[in-house]
Amino acid sequence: MQLSLLRSTLLAVGFYVVAGGKLFLHSKSDDCGKGFDSLNEGSQKYFDTLKVLWSHPSHLEQFGVFEAELKCWFSYMLTTKCGGLSSQADSRKKMLTSTCKDSGAGWMPIWKSFTKEEVDWFKRSYPNDEADSFATADYRASAATAMELNKKEMLCMTLFVIDDNCVDSMYIRTNP
Repeated sequence: MQLSLLRSTLLAVGFYVVAGGKLFLHSKSDDCGKGFDSLNEGSQKYFDTLKVLWSHPSHLEQFGVFEAELKCWFSYMLTTKCGGLSSQADSRKKMLTSTCKDSGAGWMPIWKSFTKEEVDWFKRSYPNDEADSFATADYRASAATAMELNKKEMLCMTLFVIDDNCVDSMYIRTNP
């Protein structure tokens, strides 16, 4: 009984509820870059077009479920200019488009298409490393959950944003 109460108390202290009933682990303010609402209108429109990457039948609704977390990661990427990473669209956009839209494909082919620099940046930047093995951004349970349940889509989103020159248009470019 006391252990259960202690767990509940720790959870209540560690988490807080933000507008819209979304649950986030308290973290530094810079985890979401300058914030989604601070992005220009074109970048915000681009975000809405990312929904096409959530093509697996069991993941269709998760774009909306994790929208706040996705906006946070998207805002961070744009605020940091995708870590200065260069677009690799010429060499991988065709494969990326077909694999990301294929509901039968897994996440590993997408992960393998990351360059070494992209892997390093992603591991340092995405806040899902609870053990802090990569000296990353502060851990957020909601970010880890979004990644665990939508790994392929999150990796696709990351590479599309990078390959679209860290968003230089109002829509995702899925055609090579």
